Amino acid sequence: MILSKIPRKPDVCFNKIPLPIPLLGDDIFPPGCYSIFNQPGGLSLSLFLETKERLMRSQLGFLAALVLLLALPITVLFQILVGAGADTVVHVLLATGSLLLAASVFDFRKMTKWITWLGCLAAAAEGTIFLLQGVSHLISSSAFTHFVYQGLGQWPERLFMDLIIFWLVALWFTDSQGRTRLLGLITLVSVVGLEVYSYYLLAVDSSVNTAAPALKLLYLLPFVWLLLESKKRIGPVRSLNLSIQQKETV
Repeated sequence: MILSKIPRKPDVCFNKIPLPIPLLGDDIFPPGCYSIFNQPGGLSLSLFLETKERLMRSQLGFLAALVLLLALPITVLFQILVGAGADTVVHVLLATGSLLLAASVFDFRKMTKWITWLGCLAAAAEGTIFLLQGVSHLISSSAFTHFVYQGLGQWPERLFMDLIIFWLVALWFTDSQGRTRLLGLITLVSVVGLEVYSYYLLAVDSSVNTAAPALKLLYLLPFVWLLLESKKRIGPVRSLNLSIQQKETV
């Protein structure tokens, strides 16, 4: 096995290839390009990796979590300074955070595609509902307000939130490591327990809003974990050439 400078440009590129290298570990490599050619005495496979350094694991995930966590403090500050429009501000911030979350799911590549797309569509739909609810405070239409709050704001909003929680749980199982994994477990168990409790309250003709509205703050806990998970640094992968040659046997 020879590890040296890349001798020529790659022939083909793949999204991922499970090629273990002792020097770098046995993990699946990120997207890279490869050259395959014959040499006297055997077959040579050249690995050409050239990825840019990423300061964060997911900048979009970090921004999404940050916006969602700051939505309530910013809204309270806006209400104190301006005195009106808080409902619009909080829904626009929630919509922004949800749409950023929808775009960030593709940064976490170890999950299966259908879970990734499910999280993307759920977060995008949730963000759209929040945005429409924010717009409803700017226009004078009781029918539109009734539609976005009593229609979209009921079981559709709850369904999409549950799907987002499902995506977060899948992220914890497949792509969470290190110290943040324990924090993720605590936050996700808390929010799943809250969801079970909220469904119990619905069964007895009640709701979290009336029984214990302060518990809704628990929905923010998984985004504290997502903030830290997204902030993890990923080191650069330099361009390498790996040649594996088959020796002749006499």
